[in-house]
Amino acid sequence: MPPPERGSAASSESGRPGRPLSHCNSNNGAGAALNAGTYAVSASFISGDANYSNASGSGSLTIGQASQTITFGALAARTFGSPDFPVSATASSSLAASFSASGNCSVAGSTVHLTGAGSCTITASQAGNINFSAAASVPRSFIINPGDDFAIALTLPSVTVTAGQSVTDHIMITPSPATLTPLTLTCSGLPAKSSCTFAPGSIPPGSAPTDVVLTITTTASTTAALERPQPFYAAWLGFTSLGLIGLVVVGARKKKTSVILGALSLMIILVASGCGGKSQSMATPVAGTPASTSTVSVTAATAGSTHSASFLLTVN
Repeated sequence: MPPPERGSAASSESGRPGRPLSHCNSNNGAGAALNAGTYAVSASFISGDANYSNASGSGSLTIGQASQTITFGALAARTFGSPDFPVSATASSSLAASFSASGNCSVAGSTVHLTGAGSCTITASQAGNINFSAAASVPRSFIINPGDDFAIALTLPSVTVTAGQSVTDHIMITPSPATLTPLTLTCSGLPAKSSCTFAPGSIPPGSAPTDVVLTITTTASTTAALERPQPFYAAWLGFTSLGLIGLVVVGARKKKTSVILGALSLMIILVASGCGGKSQSMATPVAGTPASTSTVSVTAATAGSTHSASFLLTVN
């Protein structure tokens, strides 16, 4: 009977003709790899009959790293001055994600701190390990609104005042809970010879909604007396008085005449002395706040925000 073809006969542990017995071993002898990497592998062949010779060989087995992905949700807008807040992300490998920050923020571990108004980007990363390759980083950006924001509302859309008097309007200021700096107010667009004041003049940070009283003061028209001296008239009276005195002296021989003329001269001298120091007055009008209708703007500002509101001012 011809011998069987190589590898075609069934093996036998008793040594009868059949398939050969073989063994495969890794370099650590465990036979199964636990981590990604390259492993040395050896194989041996033990023949079960005379048709096969024993043989052995060696090689390597490479196990590659598994890939992983990160799930990191969108981040909502925040207001500067808000408390620190946590972020979270998960990796498909179940390994812990790490975070980094850029923009107007910082991160310690998984806690984000806002450093100013503007924007912030938090990036989630996972560097991988022996069995997982590094995951693609996932950045998430969000807006940081100014913490000094507030709302402003005027009570009256228009007010009327008579020149020389005052008028008020009310302004409701509602600061943000995260307001960090005082709020101040100014006005513009006032007519000539008028001014405005606010009570209170400023609002501290963190205040409750505040009713601010705006007072506009106007100026009334007046008249001013401009005095103009009359030196020629006074001098002429003095000169005339001296002439009369001369007549008194010349006519002193006549007693009656001299008495009358003397009395008249004295009266003229007194009148001349009084009139010479006086001046002529002229009344000149001085304009006050003009009659008009103006658009007055009230501007409120903090370090981070500015808002304005306007109303009509009519001066009669």
